Amino acid sequence: MIYALIFPYTLLVAWLIFSINYIRKARVDISKINDHLLELIPSTFTTIGVLGTFIGIAAGLRRFNVQNIDASICPVLK
Repeated sequence: MIYALIFPYTLLVAWLIFSINYIRKARVDISKINDHLLELIPSTFTTIGVLGTFIGIAAGLRRFNVQNIDASICPVLK
C-alpha cells in the first residue's frame, strides 16, 4: 500500500526534474526543442495530480469500516 502512495510523488518529482532541464535547454538552444513536448508539461502535472488524488482516496477507503462509520471517518480524512 505504501508503494501506491509513493508512486505518484515519484512520477511528479521525475517529471519536474525533466521539465526543468527541458525548459533550461530551451533557453540555451531553441532549435532543438520539440514544441509538442513543451506544451505537454503543464497537462502532465495535472494528470499526475489527479492520479495521486484517486490513489489517496482509494487508500483512505481501504480502511473504511461500514459497520462503524463514525469511527471510520477520521482515518479517511487524514
